[in-house]
Amino acid sequence: MAASNRIDDYSTMVGRTIEVMVESWSPRYGFVVSRKKFINMMRPFKIQPLREELDKNPDKLYHGRITGTNLYGVFVELDEFITGMLHKSLVSDEMREAMRNGTIEAGQEIDVYIDNVDNNRVVLSDVPTKDRKAVQARREAEDVSEKSEYNASLSTSASKKTSFKKKDAAAK
Repeated sequence: MAASNRIDDYSTMVGRTIEVMVESWSPRYGFVVSRKKFINMMRPFKIQPLREELDKNPDKLYHGRITGTNLYGVFVELDEFITGMLHKSLVSDEMREAMRNGTIEAGQEIDVYIDNVDNNRVVLSDVPTKDRKAVQARREAEDVSEKSEYNASLSTSASKKTSFKKKDAAAK
């Protein structure tokens, strides 16, 4: 419970003074402290300046480090308190291709824009504000097309199975 994200290199923690909060206490084991609990408590206070900066300068670039990926996008750590998602609907063609090819790895550094700050969630983009709506529309059209192709392949697959069952039944 030393960070909000997975720690790949614990040597960076050695010798550092870090703030923690008490997670639990028992007479038998004593205190269990958590850095993650402290980070989660502080996050709203760290996010507020991001909201203010986004209002003033929506095209400010932030430098971050990729911490992981999933079906919807890429997680980018901006600092020890703030991790945002580079959502697949808001990425450049190059990033979309890298996401599809699986060539994005944790630890890679990246420059991103903040698209939105909603509650404690930070949504990121690697596309400048002026181009974002067009990119988002293109990604949505791609998703619709991919879903249609996928559904068509499922129905083709289902009809082949039905056809094989009928041939099997006729052969018996």
